[in-house]
Amino acid sequence: MTKERKARWLARQSQESLDRIHAVDAAAYRRRIEAETQAREKEMQPLIVAASKDILPIKLKLKLAVEIFTNTSDV
Repeated sequence: MTKERKARWLARQSQESLDRIHAVDAAAYRRRIEAETQAREKEMQPLIVAASKDILPIKLKLKLAVEIFTNTSDV
């Protein structure tokens, strides 16, 4: 009986460890995605301003619109 109880306890401890590792990995991934998104928004800001002032060529406007749409649809 003691061996079975120890085996169950060990399995539970292992699963809890895996859960903690998974939570840390998920948080790191979330922070990385947020940082990339913010960096991309900073890169795009001048283009968005120029597009709103109708300064950009049509091809670049279309490319910008597609990038903005794909970025927002991923969220």
